[in-house]
Order: sequence, then C-alpha cells, then structure tokens
Amino acid sequence: MANNAGALKRIKTNERNRVRNAAWRSKVRTLTRKTKEAIEAGDADLAKECARQTTSAIDRATRRGIYHKNWAARNKSRLSKNVIALILESRGETKKEEPVEA
Repeated sequence: MANNAGALKRIKTNERNRVRNAAWRSKVRTLTRKTKEAIEAGDADLAKECARQTTSAIDRATRRGIYHKNWAARNKSRLSKNVIALILESRGETKKEEPVEA
C-alpha cells in the first residue's frame, strides 16, 4: 500500500484515467464492429456513415493519448479500404490497380 500523499494521489489518478480510457476503447470497438457488420451486410450507405463516426472516434481517442498514432492510422486505413471496396462493388466498378514503381 502507498505510504505517502504523492503515491496515494497517483493511485487515484491512474484509476480515473483507466476508467476513462476503457470507455473510449469500448466506444471505438463498438463503432468498428458496427462498421464491419454494415460491410458484411453489403449496406454501402450505412457502412460509409459508420466509418465516418469510427474514424472520428479513433482520431479523438488518439488525441487524448489512448491510442498510438500509427495504430490509429493503420486501423483507419484498413477500415476505409474496405468501405471503398464495398462502394465500388455496389456501383459495379472495380478498383484499378496502379503499377508499383520500383
């Protein structure tokens, strides 16, 4: 057990931050799940709106220091790639592969 005022304060602060961070992580996971479900259902409009909300939540959580910026960038990229593929598929188009220059 902590035996000085500074250590007791850190315990309280850490607990408060842990609860706050858990809430943000839960929110991001829920929004991500809803987006994936919309993609699997093939609903392009719903997937687009859910992706917008998810991206916003990931950005806000990253600004608050809950996620690392590379984690956020990677997950937003994967999410948008899937949504774009769904939108193109619903239009009857396919994504054009660009040649990779070495």
